[in-house]
Amino acid sequence: MPNLLPLALTLFIYWLTTKRVKTWMILLGVAVVGIAGGALGIF
Repeated sequence: MPNLLPLALTLFIYWLTTKRVKTWMILLGVAVVGIAGGALGIF
């Protein structure tokens, strides 16, 4: 299942929007995780 991570991320973000999490918090969280993952060599 090579494309499981993008699917899981999409479903997680959809779940957050149904819980009324603010959009800017979701964007900030995705950016922070992406930068940290890139710096650590995970992504």
